Amino acid sequence: MRDDRQFRISVLLTLAAATICLGFTESKFFPGMEWFVLTILGLLALSYTISGRWQMSLGTANLIGVLVFAGAGCWMAFHLYQLSAAARGPSLFLPYLGPVLMLLMVAKCSRLKSVADYWWLYLISLMEVVLASVFAVEALYSVLLFSYLVLALWSLSLFYLQRTQRIDRQRTHTRQPMLFRSCIWALGTIFGAAILLIVLPRTDSQWDPYTLTTRHRLVSGYSEGMDLNRSGRLYLSSQPAFEIVAKTVDGRPKNDLSPQQRWRGSVMDHYQNGKWFNRSEVLRPWRGGEVDANRRNETPFSALAEDALVIRFTVVLPKAESVFVADPVSFPADGSIPILVDQPDIPVEALFRKQEGTLLPLLHLPPGRYVYRQIVSPTEEEGLGPALPIDQLMDDPYLQQPVVGIREWTVELLRRLQIEGKLAADDVVFQNGVAHILPENWEKVARALTDYLARSGAFHYSLELQRRNLSLDPTEDFLRNVKSGHCSRFASGLALMLRSCNIRSRIVVGFRGAEALDDTGRYLIRQRHAHSWVEALVPRRQGEEVTWHWLTLDPTPQDERLLFGRSWWSRFWFGWSQTTNDIWRDYVIDFGSYQRQKVGQTLWYVLSPADNWVYFIDWTKRTPPIEQVVCYSSAFLVLGIWLWRRRRKQAGRQVTCAGIRSYARLLEVSQRYFDLSPRKGQTPQEFATALGEELQRSPHTAAFADLPERISELLYRHCFSRTAVSADAWQMLDARLEQLESVLGAGVSVPA
Repeated sequence: MRDDRQFRISVLLTLAAATICLGFTESKFFPGMEWFVLTILGLLALSYTISGRWQMSLGTANLIGVLVFAGAGCWMAFHLYQLSAAARGPSLFLPYLGPVLMLLMVAKCSRLKSVADYWWLYLISLMEVVLASVFAVEALYSVLLFSYLVLALWSLSLFYLQRTQRIDRQRTHTRQPMLFRSCIWALGTIFGAAILLIVLPRTDSQWDPYTLTTRHRLVSGYSEGMDLNRSGRLYLSSQPAFEIVAKTVDGRPKNDLSPQQRWRGSVMDHYQNGKWFNRSEVLRPWRGGEVDANRRNETPFSALAEDALVIRFTVVLPKAESVFVADPVSFPADGSIPILVDQPDIPVEALFRKQEGTLLPLLHLPPGRYVYRQIVSPTEEEGLGPALPIDQLMDDPYLQQPVVGIREWTVELLRRLQIEGKLAADDVVFQNGVAHILPENWEKVARALTDYLARSGAFHYSLELQRRNLSLDPTEDFLRNVKSGHCSRFASGLALMLRSCNIRSRIVVGFRGAEALDDTGRYLIRQRHAHSWVEALVPRRQGEEVTWHWLTLDPTPQDERLLFGRSWWSRFWFGWSQTTNDIWRDYVIDFGSYQRQKVGQTLWYVLSPADNWVYFIDWTKRTPPIEQVVCYSSAFLVLGIWLWRRRRKQAGRQVTCAGIRSYARLLEVSQRYFDLSPRKGQTPQEFATALGEELQRSPHTAAFADLPERISELLYRHCFSRTAVSADAWQMLDARLEQLESVLGAGVSVPA
């Protein structure tokens, strides 16, 4: 097969794109994959440089292939040996195929002799991209995939032209924009794939590729435990957790639910080796028991305050992991549980347990669909729970703090807060390196520590969970060194800091915020809304009476955009990237029946003529001005490019039609007067040479002997070279054709 520089470059770029796609998705499995990919790209460039100068022998190629497979087998066996038996499975081998395919591709590039070798390269690159698509979770992969698709179509187009030999050497510098056409074909392919993705049957089961190895992917979501030893990039999952419907007492939908609304899940009170968990035995699964049917059937919804809310929960387990309640939990005067289960076979005691002034979900609930309603009444003070009996609170688990380094760090911080004037001298008393705080100052100290984490500027919110000093406890490492992380880091830090001050505290895990679905009060809580916060036990004095309350404290910085700068461009880029990742996860990675129904409703709403203007007005209200400017500018740019190309195509079409018309007229003249037409397989240039010889035989037409070759030359130049042919040139040829027809029509005899 004849080798061509442009074709070889297209093959090299296609293989490089496939390698980058696979390396990008497998970097989460194998640390240092970036360097391996760079090595492969360097070897590909080397193979392109030495192509035609040196070629690997068949024996050497076979030996390298055997060594690659043997090394890959030993490598996989070593990693499988390190895994537990429960983690092993057939799908576990998938990530290890990536490096093997890359090495085989390099070996194949060093020995290219026939058409079959190129087909093998295309097949290996396709296998790499298919494997990468299995592991892809980031939106950036869509850009890499589109680049590979464009380059592959471009390379295959040149491969087709090379194989069929439809052009000669002069046509290698073609004017036809093959790369641009490949982009159009790629967009068409993606459009067709998107339609198939929408219409084909879907299931709600999810494929998580990063559960294949010991290096798990960190995904936001609710969990009944908290492990702070894990590090890496935390991905925000868009999977639905549960739905709620919020209405007022008189049945009107609550469409302005606070974005800071919290949804309580479990409570964690014990910390050990960087992990939080709940050690309470009363939250174990309900084993059944006597339930007062009359009390269950009595609706607690009578005698409600006018500003109370009735929230209806729909929770599906195990998707949501647990059942939840709106925070704060307000109890009626009789102390009954403000929950009404809409399923008569499920008592409320099977879902929740009243403990220490709140409702706690039972652990390890059986799978199923749970529907229940909760009464939410406003509290006198935001974040302050109801009064609790003192005999239920003074338990040692809420003071358990095993990290000595955090005690020392907290004492240093309290001294600094006193120097800065944020705490008074008598709020904290230090003796022998220990902070002594009176109970009446617990709340003030707790709020000061919370403000330091959330608003001092020394700590920042981040989805990158890092470790600096592995010899330290992960929470101590966060407070001393990292100073950035997710809400779990901040909640753990504050809880242990409070316990270091002898203030009882616990961590609450659940969700914060909700996504409005429509104007009927329906909201969707997604796994990306998962959140954790702290509750501290503080006293309140009313005259001679002292009551104890759980005080809600949220130490997580509210504005995570501080990490990305304060400029409008940084905020725009961060918001755009977050939106792109959400779209990629919702409609590609996690696309299910719910998303398909949402897409159908959106398309119907957009394409409905009566609602188009309403949809546009709603979009302008919801979209920031800078994003509107970008959208409008992009639309005008696309329109301008389309009009410019359309004008060029019209001009080129006129010239092309003129060239084809001139050549067709030449064929008509030769058939009418010479009974001569192109033979099968005869090119226009060969036919023009034969017709010129016929014209040369007669002295009357000898002056037109160069006309056929001139027409074929301009036709070739227009179709196969980068030189444009003006319309004036075709008009001159048409004029000479008319003169030739006049001479032949006058009865001039042509020698046989």
